[in-house]
Amino acid sequence: MDQGGKFQTESKAIVHASYAVSLLVAKAKKPHSIGETLIKPCLVSCAGILLGESAVSKMKQVSLSNDTVKSRIFDMSCDIKSQLLAKVKASPVFVIQLDESVDVANLYQLIVFVRYVHDQSIEEDLLFCRPLETTTQAADVMQLVDAFFEEEGLDWGKLVHACTDGAPAMLGARSGFAKLLKQKNPKVVTLHCIIHREALASRTMTQPLKEALETAIKLVNFVKASALNTRLFRRLCQDMESDYEGMLFHTAVRWLSKGDMLNRLVHLLPEVTQFLEERNKGDLKAAVSDEAFQCRLALLADMFSHLNELNHKLQGADSDIIGHRDKVNAFVSELELWRGKFETGRSATAFPTLARISETAGGVSDVLKTEAIIHLNRLLDEFQHYFPDFKSNNPMMEFTRDPFSFRVDNFPKEAEDIEDQFLDLVHDSAAKAVFAEKSLNAFWATMHGSYPRVAVAALTLLVAFPCMYLCESAFSSMVEIKTKSRNRLIDLESDLRCAISKVEPNIEALVKAKQMPKSHYPVCV
Repeated sequence: MDQGGKFQTESKAIVHASYAVSLLVAKAKKPHSIGETLIKPCLVSCAGILLGESAVSKMKQVSLSNDTVKSRIFDMSCDIKSQLLAKVKASPVFVIQLDESVDVANLYQLIVFVRYVHDQSIEEDLLFCRPLETTTQAADVMQLVDAFFEEEGLDWGKLVHACTDGAPAMLGARSGFAKLLKQKNPKVVTLHCIIHREALASRTMTQPLKEALETAIKLVNFVKASALNTRLFRRLCQDMESDYEGMLFHTAVRWLSKGDMLNRLVHLLPEVTQFLEERNKGDLKAAVSDEAFQCRLALLADMFSHLNELNHKLQGADSDIIGHRDKVNAFVSELELWRGKFETGRSATAFPTLARISETAGGVSDVLKTEAIIHLNRLLDEFQHYFPDFKSNNPMMEFTRDPFSFRVDNFPKEAEDIEDQFLDLVHDSAAKAVFAEKSLNAFWATMHGSYPRVAVAALTLLVAFPCMYLCESAFSSMVEIKTKSRNRLIDLESDLRCAISKVEPNIEALVKAKQMPKSHYPVCV
């Protein structure tokens, strides 16, 4: 190789290394300046110790300045976005989930995720993240979404579902985002996040249980009211050789925190009682020593443990509405089972904490049994109120779940146009073999080529986002990226996309583009 070719090869390798390190910076959600202040000095130092001065010279050529890392991340974000949009446009249908949250600079950020069909599978990724610079009304959200669709040439007709948090600005009947969305596509269905619905349904509580919860919160607040109390309680727990050394706060906006707080309090009841006595809090000590309060606290701890377990099952990426429907219906059946167990005095297996706490009092009292039954009845009513669409059998879900066991005369009237193609499918022995071998998503994505109308009907259900899990996870990443020290970060989308996207940037193509004249550089709008 001649000297010029060798130089070009080394130059490409140096630029490639700069991109690779910048991608690691983005995925770690670190400031752009860390490349120059920490990573490059580490590389130079290690190269000098392990590889010699020639390697040090090469490491010093890798550009990792703040501006360079920022530029590299922007380039990779554009490449990821380009790949993603190509897949979304090629998909027969796609869905979105969207939510907004305020960042550290008091600026509301709208985050939108997309789910689509690609390469015989269903994939999901970040579509865009843009600031809401003025108000956060439905019209402002719609303006951003509409502008993105217009810029990128996305087809409103292919959008079949949108998942939101159920706020009035999103689901308002007259001026909500759902209403504005239907003006673009009358067939689009707006879904209220299942996890939000579960959290709303779990708020119901009888007055005695509500008072017990309020007392529990007072106890925790007192123990954690000051740094001194926290230190003294930790030392007391250490002296008593407790399993835990501190209490937990609960936050109303965090779904799982109340159950964690109650269970920790139940485990530390002896320590809390001793601490209140040492701190001369006779009123609170009398409340926590009351057997009725302890039993109600145990009942709440067990009940919220069950709700937390359901919440965990509903979280996670790559979920579908069919699976979530099954989990919610199973929980409703469990509520009915637990109600029957309280009525017959067999609640110990489902409520072990209550059984252990009430053992010293000779078992669960009739009063508490009645309160538990009333509480479970209210929970059942709330779940039926928030999940009315889950009560009855949905023929399209049954068809999607197992088309080869579905009867053609069970199709609803609006699905009559797919009946003839459906009969072709169920009599296709090769398709039946594929159904036995592949997952539900892969099967229907595979069938789109041969039976497009039937496949689209099934994929419309399977691609639907059942919850806002991806948006909530993205907000956690946003907090890590845009910190107090980076509150002036403007292009949050580039860092966020590189940090959480499942699409890998084509660094080879980006490096090659860098060798071209500037007129050939890729453009990202």
